[in-house]
Amino acid sequence: MSVTTVRAALITLLSGISGVKRVYAHAPNSMPASELPAFILITGAARHEPAAMGRGTIKEERTYTAVLCIAPAQTGGAGEAEAACDPYFALVRDAVFNAPTLSGLAGVVSCRLTGDSGIVPGTLGGVGYLAIEFTITVTERVSAGV
Repeated sequence: MSVTTVRAALITLLSGISGVKRVYAHAPNSMPASELPAFILITGAARHEPAAMGRGTIKEERTYTAVLCIAPAQTGGAGEAEAACDPYFALVRDAVFNAPTLSGLAGVVSCRLTGDSGIVPGTLGGVGYLAIEFTITVTERVSAGV
């Protein structure tokens, strides 16, 4: 399986979360408020375990960070933007939990939500946002090219 295929499956998964208006496959230069909440999917590091799954096959465990920009930091009254973040902890957890193999994607052994950042400030294109960074770990069986 390729990173591109797994990313496409993650984009489909994240797009189905209630309230999410867009999932960016790559970091945009800016995000209009009308497109929020929106995810930015970032491909992270991988660990490899040769011989973990039989001859000619390795186990690849890759981390993806799904940054959910929820609202401009200056939205509404005190605490309003932060309150808008709260439902997404459970919504993202449940969506990933209910897709343990990315809906049966070939080669995927598991897809797990392994953590989140809590609510954090971020900046994109000079605009401050409140965001949550979700860490998703995908484990695959990959041919070692033997």
